[in-house]
Amino acid sequence: MDRAVQVEVLRRHSHYVGTLVSQLTDTLTQLAQVLSAPGPPAAETAGLLAQCAALESRLRVETDLLVQRLHFFVEDTQSGPDAL
Repeated sequence: MDRAVQVEVLRRHSHYVGTLVSQLTDTLTQLAQVLSAPGPPAAETAGLLAQCAALESRLRVETDLLVQRLHFFVEDTQSGPDAL
């Protein structure tokens, strides 16, 4: 694969992971607000916890893939015939 294409794939993938992290931050902020409200936890707590769990799963998969891609890219650039 062309290096420029590899870099673009890595850039887009890292942006996607960043988007997932932002979504997790927003969900955790909402959860913190719900849990800090007086009285018993609101009914939305279960939904927010489910969203956190789903984001955790997606983040785990996507970060693993990103790290693998990055590793292979770095390895390829260091050992390839046209190494940087």
